[in-house]
Amino acid sequence: MSRQTLFELPLVPVGEPLPGGPGHQPAVEHVLVVDPACASHDGLLRHLRARYGIEPPTMEAGSARGAIGLACAGLGVTMLPERAVTEAPGAAGATVVPWLPGTTAHVQAVWNGTGRLAPAAAAFLELVRQAASARPRPALMAA
Repeated sequence: MSRQTLFELPLVPVGEPLPGGPGHQPAVEHVLVVDPACASHDGLLRHLRARYGIEPPTMEAGSARGAIGLACAGLGVTMLPERAVTEAPGAAGATVVPWLPGTTAHVQAVWNGTGRLAPAAAAFLELVRQAASARPRPALMAA
């Protein structure tokens, strides 16, 4: 097996958009997941256990849009790509939860074999890297 890192993907925690006073921490009833095997959700669960003693169950949302909608409704928190929160239709009202840590995922290509990639595959991976780096990063939404 061979792998190649293509780009970094900033992930942010998203939760209920309720205003609160100093020290306010929204309730965490569920950790909303799009993919239960995603390492970012595991990191969020470990952080909640270690820092706050919270053991929330996970609940599959089915899609990033579904996770944002459930988080905005106050049904839990989710870890999503920053761009899903700042650019996605239907993300209005999504709030980055300031008391939870963000993280960065490293998007990688994995293929069977240890030799060189075919020219077409190498060109495709280069296009993916260029597309990811060409888009300006949006400003993080304030909580």
